[in-house]
Amino acid sequence: ASMGSGDRFAVISDLHANLEAMRAVFDVIEADGIDDVICLGDIVGYNADPKPVLELARDRCRSLIRGNHDRYVFGESSTEIKETTRYVVEWTQEQLGADDVAWLGGLEDSQIHDGAFLLAHGSPRDRDEYILSNDAISGNLRHMGNTYVGIDVAFFGHSHFPMVIGAGKVQQKLHADRTEIQLERAKTYLINPGSVGQPRDRCPNASFGIFDRSKWTFTLVRVPYDVEAAQQKILAAGFDRSLAVRLKHGK
Repeated sequence: ASMGSGDRFAVISDLHANLEAMRAVFDVIEADGIDDVICLGDIVGYNADPKPVLELARDRCRSLIRGNHDRYVFGESSTEIKETTRYVVEWTQEQLGADDVAWLGGLEDSQIHDGAFLLAHGSPRDRDEYILSNDAISGNLRHMGNTYVGIDVAFFGHSHFPMVIGAGKVQQKLHADRTEIQLERAKTYLINPGSVGQPRDRCPNASFGIFDRSKWTFTLVRVPYDVEAAQQKILAAGFDRSLAVRLKHGK
C-alpha cells in the first residue's frame, strides 16, 4: 500500500450481483493502494452473479450494512416488489446457500464507522427512503444534526445516483473518471457514492467513492467494465430484458 493509505477508504454501494463491475472497481481500489472498504448494501439483486459478488464483498469489506434487496432475499416480504424483481429475488435465493442468505439478513441496517461516519442504505432517518427531493435532503440534514451529534458525514446509497450534499450545495452529474470534492470541516454532508452494479445517472460506468480523512476530500470514481458480459448473464438467467438494457444506458 502507498504512503498514508490508512487515511483513505473506499465506499461502495448497490453492487447488485454485478461481478464484472465489482471486479473492475476492486482493480481500481487495489491499484490505488486502498485496503479499507465499506459497503452500503444491496449486495444482491438485478444481476446474475450473487454468490461471487457476495463472497468478494464479505472478503474485502471491513464494514457492511444491508439494503432492501438483501432483506428481500433474506425473506422479508414487501408490497414494493415488482414482478421482475420478485423473479430475481427467488432466483437469487436458489443460487445462494442458506449460510449466505443468513449472513445477508444478519447485517445491520445502519452503522457508525470508526466513530465518525454514518453508514445508511436509504437515508439516515429511514432505511427505505430515497434522498432525491429537497424535502428529503433538508429533513435528513436536520436529522443528522439532531440524532448523530458530532458525526458530520453520512454515506448512503439506494438511489444509484452519485451525490455530494452539504454546505449549501448539491453536486451531481458526476460522470468524469475522477471528481475530487473538497469538503468543509464541521459542516454536515450526505454522500452517495453511486452504484457499482446498476448506475442510473445516465452514465453506464460503475460508480464508487474514495474518502480521504487527512485532506477531508471525497473523490467520485467512474470505472468502465464489460457491460455486455453482465447483460448476457442476465438474459441467460431468464431475467426481464429491461434489466440488461438499462446497464448500457446507465438509467
